[in-house]
Amino acid sequence: DTSLILAWRFTLLGENSYSQIREFSLNNAQLTPLDVNLLADNPNEIIVNTIALMGDELIVGGNFESLGGEKRRNLFEFDLLTNKATDWTPNPNGPVRIVKVDDERIYVGGSFEQISNQNLTNLAVYDSQKQLIPAFSFPFTASSLTSRVSDFAFKDSSFFIGGVFDQLGGIGNQNLMEVKKSDGSILPFNPGVEDIVRKIDLLDTVLFVQGRIIRFNPNGLPIGATAGCNSNFAYVHADSANLIDCYYSDKLGHLNLVKNAEHNEGKFWMGGILNPQ
Repeated sequence: DTSLILAWRFTLLGENSYSQIREFSLNNAQLTPLDVNLLADNPNEIIVNTIALMGDELIVGGNFESLGGEKRRNLFEFDLLTNKATDWTPNPNGPVRIVKVDDERIYVGGSFEQISNQNLTNLAVYDSQKQLIPAFSFPFTASSLTSRVSDFAFKDSSFFIGGVFDQLGGIGNQNLMEVKKSDGSILPFNPGVEDIVRKIDLLDTVLFVQGRIIRFNPNGLPIGATAGCNSNFAYVHADSANLIDCYYSDKLGHLNLVKNAEHNEGKFWMGGILNPQ
């Protein structure tokens, strides 16, 4: 609670430091000794997409090949007490886009086909001992783009998956689906999102959906139906998938892409590609 961890891609931070992950003390706004330097054949391709804390361990996902000369491909765990990587080596064979921790489980999403020496596509769920939970294996595919899992949001007994993928189970859940935590079964949540979902967030019973030109057809309604909308940002009932509201370009200027948004007490803060009209 006394420091802020930053992760992305930078070459200069503070006094000539080179790293992808650095930590700032909130007490004095100074850099701490934490310095995680990732490596790849092409340094310009090194990106940290996501970090998550689990106790004293920092889980890091992105696009990279090694850490300090040791193979740590796209996903690793860093002990903040020892400033060393742990012996967990899942080594997914593609980029990791999101890692979140919920109920002592680690949820990993991205664009990969293998992880922890298992054939798993885009999604892996680990227990607190870093063992894969086999129930969460889905044949993610996408018709026109590379399939991927971009984000998770959690309810008490289920969780949502957002990204780029064709529908599973024939219920119109492409790009956004709900899965039961206990056994991995797909639930009948059918928002009908027809384009890329980049971020999702749950507040009480409201699910916030952000992405690229989301053609939002709640419950499978055809495009142009009264309840549908074309938008980059929408929010729906998390139980029924019914649309609550969405934001059009005439409300936000020429909004091409929402990269992130936060909300509090009915207000929204958005960031992305926005060209005011």
